[in-house]
Amino acid sequence: MNIAILQTPTFVLDLDYHGGIERVELIQLAGLRKRGHRVKLFVPGVIGTGQGIDVIRDWGWRSRIGKWKYYLDFILRTRGFDIRWGHYTPLLALLAPRGSVVHFHGLSVSELALYSHPWARRRYHRGHYVFCAKWVREEFGKLYPDIPKDHLHLLYNGVDVDRIKPADRNYHQGKLHICWYGLWEEEKGIYQLLEAIELLEKRRQDFVVEIGGAADYEGWTPQSMETDKRVRAWGQRLRTVNLVGRISYQLLSEFLGRQHLGIFPSIYRDPFPLVPIEMMAAGLPVVAYNYGGPAEAIRDGITGFLVENGRPDLLADRISWFLDNRDSAAEMGMRARRQVEDNFSLEKHLDGFLRICHLVRKQP
Repeated sequence: MNIAILQTPTFVLDLDYHGGIERVELIQLAGLRKRGHRVKLFVPGVIGTGQGIDVIRDWGWRSRIGKWKYYLDFILRTRGFDIRWGHYTPLLALLAPRGSVVHFHGLSVSELALYSHPWARRRYHRGHYVFCAKWVREEFGKLYPDIPKDHLHLLYNGVDVDRIKPADRNYHQGKLHICWYGLWEEEKGIYQLLEAIELLEKRRQDFVVEIGGAADYEGWTPQSMETDKRVRAWGQRLRTVNLVGRISYQLLSEFLGRQHLGIFPSIYRDPFPLVPIEMMAAGLPVVAYNYGGPAEAIRDGITGFLVENGRPDLLADRISWFLDNRDSAAEMGMRARRQVEDNFSLEKHLDGFLRICHLVRKQP
């Protein structure tokens, strides 16, 4: 099958340091090519080199006209492909609905431009839409209830379980190692984590927290500089915290291999983040807020714990529980790994991807 994958035109793809959407694009590209399909990933720019990646001419995509040209260029360059699969690219369904799939990794204020116009609505109804979590699909269905339900598909994100594996870790020797990594921003829970650790340090210090990531993935702004300054100052005050900086995907498995517990305190409705399932794939139990996608990935009390959103005191309590129940932590970690193998592996993701492609090709 000939498949063209399109990245949203709003940011450049960095092959070493990137977020969840870009990682999904890259594992789709590599996994589908490995299965023998002809696949190309189209992006507005790339840092690094990789096979199967094409750069669309810079049309000034930060402008409204530039974005339309970006889509049109992609459509012209992919004539003859069986499927056009766009990541958060709703205009694709408007401009070329036949054979097109729009992959939503969340929802913003208005997803489908010009939807109130009858001509646009008819074209949107011919497109197919993929959602990374049940709750995202349900919310989209409420926004656009007249789009055919058989055009709305669920496809959970996947992790390469051959690349990220459980390590041979000892839960009883030494301090418990706890990790968090990602973009340093308030929504992702960096302050929630630091507050929870500060609360826990007042009770005990038989643990180490490794915090990966940075505040400037998309370039320095006054807000990101302030966040960086605040996180570093707070981290230096805490005795148990190590700020390890950015972690490339190539080194992620090694980083996770020296941990015992993962924390994911995102305070916004994170659609279906990769970080918790990467932690679980490495054999770690995960503590997260019971909000958004993590609630669909983590089985409370079985593969980790879900606690009330915005409650760092409850995060601290659950971390303390793991410190006192290390055998249970190890057992939860093994169950977390099995859950990823059964539900969120790369192979499961690619199977679902291709199943949707075949359904789309059957549509007149």
